[in-house]
Amino acid sequence: RKMTRVRRLAVFFVASVLLFSVMILPVYAKADININTFSDEQLYDYLMEKTKNDFLIAISEICKESVPAQITVVGVALSNRSDITDDELVQLISDNGNPYFLRRIAVETYAFRQPALIDDRINAIIADESEAADLRMILVSLLADFMNTSDVAMLTSVSNNADDNLAYNSIKALERVQPEAAFSIAVSIYENYEMETPARISIAAKVLSNHLGSSVQSRVMSSETITVNEFINRSAIIFSNTDNEEVRYAISRATESLSEDGVAPLTVTPRATGFQGYAAYRDGVISENLNLNWHAAIITGTETSMMYYIFAHARGSGATTELGSYSDFIGDGDPQGYYRPASTTLTSSQRDAVCATATDLAYARIPYVFMNPISYSISSSAFGKYPIDDILAIRCDGFVEYAYEYNDIRVYGDDTYWNISRVGTAYTEEHGGFQLTPRKQANDYMVRLGSL
Repeated sequence: RKMTRVRRLAVFFVASVLLFSVMILPVYAKADININTFSDEQLYDYLMEKTKNDFLIAISEICKESVPAQITVVGVALSNRSDITDDELVQLISDNGNPYFLRRIAVETYAFRQPALIDDRINAIIADESEAADLRMILVSLLADFMNTSDVAMLTSVSNNADDNLAYNSIKALERVQPEAAFSIAVSIYENYEMETPARISIAAKVLSNHLGSSVQSRVMSSETITVNEFINRSAIIFSNTDNEEVRYAISRATESLSEDGVAPLTVTPRATGFQGYAAYRDGVISENLNLNWHAAIITGTETSMMYYIFAHARGSGATTELGSYSDFIGDGDPQGYYRPASTTLTSSQRDAVCATATDLAYARIPYVFMNPISYSISSSAFGKYPIDDILAIRCDGFVEYAYEYNDIRVYGDDTYWNISRVGTAYTEEHGGFQLTPRKQANDYMVRLGSL
């Protein structure tokens, strides 16, 4: 009987454990994967506490969503995992069986680590026509600082890609790696402009302007020659034979500082009226539970009705900075209003400057980035403020902040390091990670002026 009693107690104990497992563990498991309700900080801590293998499994699962709600936080967590090697990052990027967004944040992390030599598997992706053009574009843009002359042939080949954004950013990267090669391509584009795309003509105008300027002309020893007057005269011909706004704007900006011998530059000066120069926001992005669910833009254009204004913005993953209509900007979201920075009331001259900067950003075809509001070239020789040409990638909130702060209008940051356009690690770190999001930017650092 004693044995029977012991057995009964044992059976009861086992049954209790099993019942506990059935009742409790599924609840725990459900809580373990129900991360959509986590705050940014909770998700970050949750991921960072995991072992490396469990961490990689967890972020892979998150990135399987068509639009991962926590992609920025996941990216920041990945970038802060010192136990993940560069080779493992390259494996994440090069395995096309991995979720797209996992590969995407791995690219940003790999670039952030500033590789001394780019892995051959990365170059193979850039050259592979079967890979997504936007993945190849972000690789080209973020890794241009670390490429060398051995990459010139690859960049030259990609510079003629059918995808306009990839072609544009490949020529921009080539200008960093080997200016002579970019200059030669630009001359050829100008000579054959009737057969070229607006994107390639626009970057060619910028490259030729850069290299005909006195500050860089001495560095370019090309067999292809073009004088300043020839460049301006050819620009005038192209300008008069196209109605493409991107090409016209690129030419006007490229020629305005190169006038000589009485040849007038083709300038177009924006003027802020109505709602121009204010920031616009709409919801409907990513997740209802996180601050990332707003999208931001700068209102440009010349209309008096909001429905006909043009919006300059960093559109999102897979796209570049651009100008869009009201409906393009709103998409499937709901308008949240138009705002000004809380730091000041905007004068018309300030709004004019913001419009000009925002338009320059839009036409620069800058790729979208997840993990930081803005990414700059580490090879920049700029002093004071980064010019737009030194921006490698940008997020929509970074777009808005740069447009204001480049013009000394404060949006976000402490009293010392608030200006996101200024050169220096401290300024970049002040705006890093998920400290700032579009909704936080609007609600905490801007003043709502009215409805869209």
